[in-house]
Amino acid sequence: YLQSDFSLTSLSEAINIPKHHLSQIINSEMNSTFYELVNAKRIEYAMDKIRERDDLTLEGLGYECGFNSKSAFFSNFKKKTGKTPGQYKKEISTN
Repeated sequence: YLQSDFSLTSLSEAINIPKHHLSQIINSEMNSTFYELVNAKRIEYAMDKIRERDDLTLEGLGYECGFNSKSAFFSNFKKKTGKTPGQYKKEISTN
């Protein structure tokens, strides 16, 4: 999920489940879309990295997490946490 080109197609091929079946399972069993699920996992990874290391650039971290742009990373991070990555990093460092 950290690869920027990770897709429903590549996952379905890797686990040998038809794409439409995989999508249906994710939607019905996880109450999520494939991309919502992937982005949530990427943000969890980013949050862990921010807690572990203080020397990361936030833009670089976004690319490491599989996002194709700084804006996509920042908007997905804020959607999940209610904070920008910078606000989250600052909050972590003061605690």
